Amino acid sequence: MLAVALPAFILYEVVVTREPHVDFRMFASHRNLSVGAIINIAIGAVGYSVTVFVAYLEAEIGATPTLAGALVLVRLATYAIGVPAAFLLITSRRLDIRAVVIIGVLGSAVGLAGFSNSMTTTADLNAFIGLSLLYGFFFGMMNQPLGALVIGSMPLPLLAAGVSIYKLSSPIGLMIATGGMQAVLDHRVASFRSAIAGDIALGRAAVDRYVQLHHGNVSGLAAIAAAQAQTLAYASVTLLLALIILVVIPIVFFARVQKPGAPPANV
Repeated sequence: MLAVALPAFILYEVVVTREPHVDFRMFASHRNLSVGAIINIAIGAVGYSVTVFVAYLEAEIGATPTLAGALVLVRLATYAIGVPAAFLLITSRRLDIRAVVIIGVLGSAVGLAGFSNSMTTTADLNAFIGLSLLYGFFFGMMNQPLGALVIGSMPLPLLAAGVSIYKLSSPIGLMIATGGMQAVLDHRVASFRSAIAGDIALGRAAVDRYVQLHHGNVSGLAAIAAAQAQTLAYASVTLLLALIILVVIPIVFFARVQKPGAPPANV
């Protein structure tokens, strides 16, 4: 639905109305606004990782909603460090905005890949604390400079409109990912279930022993197969989100960025 509604809204705003609510023509004349909005869509999409992670913790590890939410909030401890770290690196002119964003992207991708690699049916909650702290730090580093990149590129009369467009792009990315990634998740669950069912069929001797030990009850075996398929699907989607965030790296090179030590320039 969003795939139809969003283009229709843009067409109406740009072509039909003489007094647009959002002037999308600003993207053509302000490069950093375009870059920032596209990057923010990718970052919003990666926000779906929270949904995947909490669902995994509750469904496969047996964590309570409170405990799963607390483990997600752990990242805020280092997010609060990553944001000022990025600010200091840029204001001290040690690195430019582009370099800080790239470092944040790479660290965030490593964190998400670590989550994916650690997602098993027997995982311990403690295994995710360090990953959450790592991910929070680099995600904070990546996020902090983007607002400055957009705000610094907008002339004062267009500042409010530009910032509004920039802020709107993140929830759009999350909405796209919520539908798209859920479809991928469902597909991966079905695919892994089929593969595991095939493996079970090939291991007939082991299955026969299991059935004998459990007095003909195969529901436990079916539950194990379903849990394994679901876990593999969660890990697969999390790894896909790690790859999506890497898209930010080539995009940020299109931004006009002031080099460290250079005098202020009009971007």
